[in-house]
Amino acid sequence: MMTRRATALCTEQKLRQALEELKHTKETCSQLLRERDESEIEIQKIIARNTQLKSELSQLHAQHVDVLQHQENLNETISCYDQQYSSYERTLQRITDLEKELSIARYSSPSPRKWHFNITAVSLTGRPERFRAPWTKNDRRNIHKHMPYILYYMKC
Repeated sequence: MMTRRATALCTEQKLRQALEELKHTKETCSQLLRERDESEIEIQKIIARNTQLKSELSQLHAQHVDVLQHQENLNETISCYDQQYSSYERTLQRITDLEKELSIARYSSPSPRKWHFNITAVSLTGRPERFRAPWTKNDRRNIHKHMPYILYYMKC
């Protein structure tokens, strides 16, 4: 049997050990609370940075969409210019062919005072129009001054 003194010492020792464990647990708890606070601050910084990056991404996306729209508009303009250039080249080629035909016709036929030409012209609106009129050599040279049409077809 233990005496009261021994029991009191044993109980006191258990209490001191429990007190030490409690202090150690309290320090661990306060350390964990500090780490939690630091982590919350770090998470807030990360959230703010993430929000900033999302905003920048949104702006970049809007700029990208604007650039794509501008590129599409430029491609349409280039396509339009290509079509006009092709039409212009065909018209120039046709004029060259007609000038050759006229030159051949001029040297192969007798030289009358007035020549009659059937002229089919395409107006600037794209509507074909036919003309039949007597033309002298001087009139033929000045045809472009008198008609607001692109010469399309000329035949003797």
